[in-house]
Amino acid sequence: MSKTFKHTVFVVNTFGAFFMVRTNNAQIDIETLKNGGCGIFDSLPALYANVSKNEGLEISDIEDKEIVIEILDLDPEYWVELDDRGLVSAIELECDQTIELYIIGYEV
Repeated sequence: MSKTFKHTVFVVNTFGAFFMVRTNNAQIDIETLKNGGCGIFDSLPALYANVSKNEGLEISDIEDKEIVIEILDLDPEYWVELDDRGLVSAIELECDQTIELYIIGYEV
């Protein structure tokens, strides 16, 4: 059974990293992401199209390569990252760092 989320945000940062951020109750500050130079998209296909165009890659080369970030319901400050192989790792935010700043500064 797959988990469903109330909110999903599709983001590309200035370093070319692209994300699908999924939450239930936590809100992502879209304005902070935009002010940090990130592109925000309404859907995964729109995200893929943008990355494909900007990186000169075929969509088939980037499909399912997005970095998935989720917040765990048990702790509103506990974010995890899932890579394209399905490996899960905890995101350790630095003091005063938000998930938005983490995404803005993420380099591949």
